Amino acid sequence: LGGCGVEKESVNKEPVVWRGVKWAGLNLNAGPAKEIPVTALQYKIKSDSVTITQYMDFMHLTTSELISDAGSGHYVIPEQIEGKPVTCIGRYSFEAFGGSLTHITIPDSVTSIEQDAFKFLDKLVSITIGNSVTSIGNRTFYRSKRLRAVIFFGDAPEVGALVFKGAGPTIYRKPDAKGWNDTFAGRPVQLITKTP
Repeated sequence: LGGCGVEKESVNKEPVVWRGVKWAGLNLNAGPAKEIPVTALQYKIKSDSVTITQYMDFMHLTTSELISDAGSGHYVIPEQIEGKPVTCIGRYSFEAFGGSLTHITIPDSVTSIEQDAFKFLDKLVSITIGNSVTSIGNRTFYRSKRLRAVIFFGDAPEVGALVFKGAGPTIYRKPDAKGWNDTFAGRPVQLITKTP
């Protein structure tokens, strides 16, 4: 059958760089990382930690960037807000207004990604998850149709139901990470390795 199809993603032959180390095994055209400004985030502070409750791309990107996709690129969630660590990506936090983001990095400070956090992100191609995440909630990446790589730098987290329903990523992990199998939440798992 014919049809409109999905736009072809450009591929960069350079390895992914995480915390100054080059990793081979996947090629993404993520570009240089830029931190999401705190003014584009709603959040809650409880005790000594921060939960992101909503990302608002209209507070981050200009109208012309949103319309033209110029705002797409590689964005990093802040590791700290108001001097406190960001430890949780809350439910639905990027669902409604994260649609322009193509590559996201979650910092090492985050330990939990709640349900539906990144669902329906039509332009999301890759997400890199730091080494401290221990749980990922239900439907986190539900119907993020272009998602093709989820890169984990830590051990396998506990995972809810339907995490990748309607999305088709390959999962990449470090060789020394624990708890991984050949599949994760129904998706294939491959190794990434340091380049010399």
